[in-house]
Amino acid sequence: MEQLVQSVLIPGIANGAILSLVAIGFSVLFRTTDVLNFAHGQLIMVLPVAILIAVQWGASVFVAYAIGIVVLLLVALLIEAVAVRPFMHSGQALPWILSTLGASVILTELLAIPFGGETRLFPFGFPSNNIDVLGYRISIAEIAAVVVAFIVAGLLAAFYRW
Repeated sequence: MEQLVQSVLIPGIANGAILSLVAIGFSVLFRTTDVLNFAHGQLIMVLPVAILIAVQWGASVFVAYAIGIVVLLLVALLIEAVAVRPFMHSGQALPWILSTLGASVILTELLAIPFGGETRLFPFGFPSNNIDVLGYRISIAEIAAVVVAFIVAGLLAAFYRW
């Protein structure tokens, strides 16, 4: 049972917290623009790829995060300008659905180029040591993912309520 909790339950909760942040992104985007962006998942991939490239070029982890955020914002603005805005007022959903699907395919292919499909360790910027919680070893990154997901969900719920 302990092995199941350590190897499945704890990482599953952390991954679920990260996926909840992705879902919150979809929700906020759709609620504010009435556009379902099919390139949203690929936009999420832009940040870690940009961070990994910046670290590979010698930037510190925190500078790489800042560079990654700027790159993500620029790519998101480009997709909005090219694949969403021209089709939003057409009165039909099919044009922007196809354009965001196209942007999704293009981003997927472009993001595969830097590392050629090789896996890389991601520099979280957190200490790599684990914390002992009720006899289970939990990484600081897993704890941070859950805490951030709860904070973002709580703030968003409060924002929508008021």
